Amino acid sequence: MAAVTVSDSRITVHELVLDDAEAAYALTEVSEGDRAAVAVQALRLGLILRRQAVTGVNVDFVKLEFARLKGEIEKYWQEHVLAPINETIIEHLDPAKGALPKYLMQYFGNGKDAGKLAALFDEKNTESVTYKLRRIIEQELTGETSTFRKSLDPDDETTPIGRLKKKLEGGIQALRDDVVGKKAADETAEIGTQKGGPYEDLVFGYIDRITGAFGDKAEDVSNRNVPGDYVVTLDHDTVPGQSVRLAIDAKDKSMGLKACEDTLREAKAQWHAQAALLVFARDEQTPFSPPLGIRKLAEGYVCVFAKEELDSRVLQAAYQVVRLDAVRSAQRSLVQVDSAVVQEKLEQAVQKLQDFVTLKRRLTASISELGSIRQFADVLHRECREKLEEAWQALGIGVPLPAVEDEDDRGQRA
Repeated sequence: MAAVTVSDSRITVHELVLDDAEAAYALTEVSEGDRAAVAVQALRLGLILRRQAVTGVNVDFVKLEFARLKGEIEKYWQEHVLAPINETIIEHLDPAKGALPKYLMQYFGNGKDAGKLAALFDEKNTESVTYKLRRIIEQELTGETSTFRKSLDPDDETTPIGRLKKKLEGGIQALRDDVVGKKAADETAEIGTQKGGPYEDLVFGYIDRITGAFGDKAEDVSNRNVPGDYVVTLDHDTVPGQSVRLAIDAKDKSMGLKACEDTLREAKAQWHAQAALLVFARDEQTPFSPPLGIRKLAEGYVCVFAKEELDSRVLQAAYQVVRLDAVRSAQRSLVQVDSAVVQEKLEQAVQKLQDFVTLKRRLTASISELGSIRQFADVLHRECREKLEEAWQALGIGVPLPAVEDEDDRGQRA
């Protein structure tokens, strides 16, 4: 059993074992030398985010925290990428002590010694600078077999362009296979039954649990081939003397605004329901801009219960909004209620749900982007060192280019 002690600002974890495949996989993508730091950072961010989730999400704090991480990446780039490059450039190109200026001085002179100025512009002289520079440019940049042209050959997998082409082609092929496989699976599901399917069955399981918490009763009517997949009858004590119903329809396909309104209206009419809810599997299937939490239409409500995430909090909040609207509709004929207050609170709840979905989408995208930035920075750093080595060799100097040890190399050796 793990023991955790807290003393002032220090947290000490004794014998902690986290058995989670997703978290373990994420940590394997980090080099061994960085795993301890990443784990500490993940624990810190996790505790902070958990505190914010309990007391209310502090958007400004999250932005500042990610800005701090961005600043660390920029600092790493300046100190461990740009600084070594600048040092290398100074070492080889500095007018006072650089190797290249000294080499050129033999031809142009130093103010006292004219050097080989007379032969400088003689292109027929194989020892002249102009001849050698022309040869270097032809070999490295303009010639048919130059290093530059070879590095741009997309058919050579040893070049950066070739590696990028192979990576893109692999990703495109994988995406094509996924799309073809998904299309075939959808067509098979569509052939198997006229109404209903895997997503509809999945949604009903969540609806059944959510309604049960309120004492309501959900019924799956998707096999009857009529508008509405599920009918929910509210607990009889909710509005005494009234039978209050909700009609819910689940869709894993794109629909326009008119089709949404027609489906909600027909579902309410079919089941004599006071309110209706249309649940989509993806944001892009709705007629609204993503991300979508819940949206009120003339005939009911539309929400997105993303099947890639299956966050039951979104579906539960949407159900509570529609349930409250149905109860308000039933009470109008029995008691006098302040409809304006109810409407205001409903609109506020809808906006809060929309803010929750939007923030969740931004957090997911930001975390993914940070990982991509780190990987891209490593690739740039490695390829920059390769090009510097090639440039050094092109100068024809016998002494090897001095190696610059970076932080990652020191961490792996330790």
